Amino acid sequence: MSEERTCTSSFVADGNGSSKGWKIVPIPGKELGVIAEVEYETGDLIISEKPLFTCNIDTSIETLTKEIQDCVARLNDDDKKKFHSLSDCHEDSGNPATELGIFQTNSHPCGFNYSAKKSGILPVICRINHSCCPNATHSWNEQRGEQMIYAAKPIAIGEEILITYRDNFGKASERIKELESFWNFCCNCPACLEGKCTSAEFTTRDKRRQQIKKLDTLIYNAISKGSYDLGINFVKKRLDLLKEEGEDTPKNRMKSEYDAYQACTYKGDESAKKEWLRKALRDALLAYGPDYQEKFKQELGS
Repeated sequence: MSEERTCTSSFVADGNGSSKGWKIVPIPGKELGVIAEVEYETGDLIISEKPLFTCNIDTSIETLTKEIQDCVARLNDDDKKKFHSLSDCHEDSGNPATELGIFQTNSHPCGFNYSAKKSGILPVICRINHSCCPNATHSWNEQRGEQMIYAAKPIAIGEEILITYRDNFGKASERIKELESFWNFCCNCPACLEGKCTSAEFTTRDKRRQQIKKLDTLIYNAISKGSYDLGINFVKKRLDLLKEEGEDTPKNRMKSEYDAYQACTYKGDESAKKEWLRKALRDALLAYGPDYQEKFKQELGS
């Protein structure tokens, strides 16, 4: 992994935000997006950004709506412009944009993935588009109070930076339906759009992604029932499928490596446990950065 590069910039409300490392530009069929202006290696920090505000999302719509309105009212004029420049994905001629709609369309979880109890508005990061074949990972850094975007794969100059909004495995038709329901767009990434590859290739990829998701459940069930060797075999199978699919990113590997570490811990296999832990810590650094890796170490007592 190369030296971390923190690319921070003020966001320009008309969409021309940029830094020496990335730039917000119009993307055909997507309105705006973020492209790389330098090459990034796996594990490089691309963007870190503090939210304009955060709201508790573990509450009723009525309470959330009031909290959003109060937070927006407290923003200075420039930040209000940044917020209101964002889209409400369900806006149309009969449904004008609302502050709730803008928040639900653009907010990011400020916590561990989708189990977070609060979400925040990040004017630059919310411009990063979705793909089920992402080249970047997003994570919340509690210590810094910032959302972090790390390169999950090498990214070339001019390449669009992409993250996944939801689980990017499972059946393509189900992912498409969920994305349309939440964000009102149809994902046209290679894993979703059959027209981007032959029918046979698409079918193979779709079955592989379904198997990757199914293995998550099989791994959990095997370890829960004390079938540790079976669980580890499932982990190895999942890692092989991730590599075949081109999705053996640090985030995806770490999940399976941690499962194998747990299985070896319960089994009492100290040698294998240490090796899986080494791999998980390596990928924790690449996926989420040094602060998360250190927190991970402390939680594991390593």
